[in-house]
Amino acid sequence: MTKTKDYAIPQGGLWFEFDRNQGTEQLTFVFSSQRDETQILDMSWLRAQGVDIPDGRYDSAIVPIDAGVGGPERPWRSLILDDELYAILSGLPEAFGAEGGKAGPRDFQGRYLALTSSQDNQISIDSRYEGRRQGLFTYALKRVIQQAGASIGYQTTFNRLRELVNSSSQGIQSPSVDTRYYCGSLDDPIFSAPSPAPAPASGSTRLHLIVRGRGGEAIANSSLALFKPDLTSVPKQIGPSDTLAILRTNGAGEATSAPLNISSGEYWVKVVCIGYVPFTGKVRLVDRGGVATLVVVLDPE
Repeated sequence: MTKTKDYAIPQGGLWFEFDRNQGTEQLTFVFSSQRDETQILDMSWLRAQGVDIPDGRYDSAIVPIDAGVGGPERPWRSLILDDELYAILSGLPEAFGAEGGKAGPRDFQGRYLALTSSQDNQISIDSRYEGRRQGLFTYALKRVIQQAGASIGYQTTFNRLRELVNSSSQGIQSPSVDTRYYCGSLDDPIFSAPSPAPAPASGSTRLHLIVRGRGGEAIANSSLALFKPDLTSVPKQIGPSDTLAILRTNGAGEATSAPLNISSGEYWVKVVCIGYVPFTGKVRLVDRGGVATLVVVLDPE
């Protein structure tokens, strides 16, 4: 499959284009009207492989090991399209929801760590490595663990994995790690249950801010306001009485606060920079050795 493109058609939905020997086949999937494609994907790597495909908003797909298996009724074979997952999961809130038939937020108890193969606006490269077809991310992850052994920590694994994938893809693909629901130490061995994070001393935590663009570029002169935990939303007028810290990034797109009296938990933040869409939302800060790191990605206006 070379294209899964979001087309606006009168009946609603998406058209999927599949490159076949006999030409291009077009069809509509019933749940394709779900407008869940929020990022414009960079397709330069596919174009370099000879695929005529523009940048744009595309449906996502999970590629199982038997992705090529399937009959003519499913031109996309065994790929699991995100709209198919929507069709399956959309009924779950009524069946398994909380009070009132609506699903409530789940408490991950600090045990959920997400290691993903690429950024939201990137593709995940699939090719032939060591004689077999597999994803670049999966190949790199296996290689890192095989070379270092099972005792390698999460942070070291991610650092080596990101370097290997970035260099192999020439910057087209960059893995990411999401620690919003993880309270353990990133020095724990990979695939182990998280150990409790040590409680920081009062007034000893520094906030380390990193601001990047969607392409991974550093964004200098961006400003962050970290709000006090008792606020339920970001105030329209920001004043010293509402904030724990106000930071401005340097030329490397980073800033570090003075020691703050904060503990691991969720906080409202606002990040602004000229030429970029402001970010306002609730983030989870986790103290690790006296430093809580916050990475914010901004979209251009």
